Amino acid sequence: MRLATDKSPKLTVPYRYLFTGIGVLVILSTAIVLKAEAFTVPPYGSTVLLPLTHLLTLGWITMTIVGAMFQLVPVITEKDLYSETIAKMVFYIYLAGIAWLVYSFAVSKPSEIGAGIVSIALILFIIDSFMTMRGMKVADLAVWYVVAGMCFLCLTLLTGSFAAYGMDHIVTCNSFDHYYPLKIKQAVALRFMQLIQIILVNRQ
Repeated sequence: MRLATDKSPKLTVPYRYLFTGIGVLVILSTAIVLKAEAFTVPPYGSTVLLPLTHLLTLGWITMTIVGAMFQLVPVITEKDLYSETIAKMVFYIYLAGIAWLVYSFAVSKPSEIGAGIVSIALILFIIDSFMTMRGMKVADLAVWYVVAGMCFLCLTLLTGSFAAYGMDHIVTCNSFDHYYPLKIKQAVALRFMQLIQIILVNRQ
């Protein structure tokens, strides 16, 4: 597979995600140190655990992955990114959604609005990525892993949306003990798929 580095978007597109992810990681690490006792006292400080978990999965890991995908997809598909404008919009919408969601968890307020904003951002990301891949003549193995990663992202997004809008019983038996492991397993599968994407590309 030829890596079409000339098809990469402007560096400002992925960099804003990557540097924000690093900033969130610093904030997350500091918060974990300051609130370490919340992880040892039942019910494990949900007003601390939930915000920090979503800072980890959405604010750091997914933020970094989205930025990397906006850089990777055009390179492995040898096509220009469908819309850099959408990529920039996704960043600001996603950042606002994470901030709202984390705040909602921290003060025990309804999380529907934050979850909705995050969902809109990730849906736009998926649309921009698939529109970039549309019309490919030959799909390399790395592209199929991108598609698989997107499918797991959709599944994780769907599960989170069910929980945020009070429909978690549909997929989780209406129990935090069922919902949380399911969400974690989906997130791990998603990150594993995207790790394989990076390995495949680096081996070309």
